Amino acid sequence: MHQTHQTKVKGEPKDIFDQFDQRLFEFLNPALFGVEVLFYQGQNTGDQFSLKLPLFGQLWEGRITDHHVDENECYFIDQGEKLPFPLKKWRHKHLIKAATSGESLIIDQVEFEGSFLFKPLIYVAFYIMFLNRKPKYREYFKGKK
Repeated sequence: MHQTHQTKVKGEPKDIFDQFDQRLFEFLNPALFGVEVLFYQGQNTGDQFSLKLPLFGQLWEGRITDHHVDENECYFIDQGEKLPFPLKKWRHKHLIKAATSGESLIIDQVEFEGSFLFKPLIYVAFYIMFLNRKPKYREYFKGKK
């Protein structure tokens, strides 16, 4: 399954990319999900992360498999290595592209697979989660330099 979500924010791609860190991740984390960050290295190729989900204390571990930075476009890709049930596959490209002067698009491109019976639920859950990120991204990057 695939989803793509776009949000226009203030700032240049490289400045926004530099702020993708644990603080932003925790800011975007929906309170309802209560995900605990156990380990977060960053967004460069080879960096790792580990999350603990409140439901049965399941772990979600992954690695940054690729990243790129230039003035007009930046991205990093996180890929799941140990996923919570019912997920079987996770790949998330965080793409930041120059839009208009002083603005950028944050594009979340996600690919995921889950257990057959849970596919519709997983799709809706991620759709709502990323929809929730749009106003949070705008708030976080409002007037930041």
